[in-house]
Amino acid sequence: MVEVTDIRQRLSDLPDDYISDEQIEGDIEDATAYVNALADVPDSPIEDAIRALAVYYTYMNYMSMAERSLGNIPSAADVKLAALRRRALGFLKLITTRPLLDDLTLDTEFDRRLTGMGMELYSVID
Repeated sequence: MVEVTDIRQRLSDLPDDYISDEQIEGDIEDATAYVNALADVPDSPIEDAIRALAVYYTYMNYMSMAERSLGNIPSAADVKLAALRRRALGFLKLITTRPLLDDLTLDTEFDRRLTGMGMELYSVID
């Protein structure tokens, strides 16, 4: 099970007063729900995917708080956020066969294209 301390360890450079334990718990819950909804690969690294996604969510929240508190975000924050998103995407791709976009959402256009192709194929077979 992913714990708040797991997320804090991976984001040890963040000031504790910018992200509360409650916020991190919420990020873990959100990540858990999303990963569990996507997971369709047996014996896949579910906990690693949850952890990577929760770290990404928490860092996004930190950036939002930093911008509100400081008026800007640290210069390297965008680079780190992109790296955390790529890492989360990598783990998400290990737990699902469904296509994902770079923003970590499902590629619903892909599903529509497949459905459309299947319908055309069905009508040709008929």
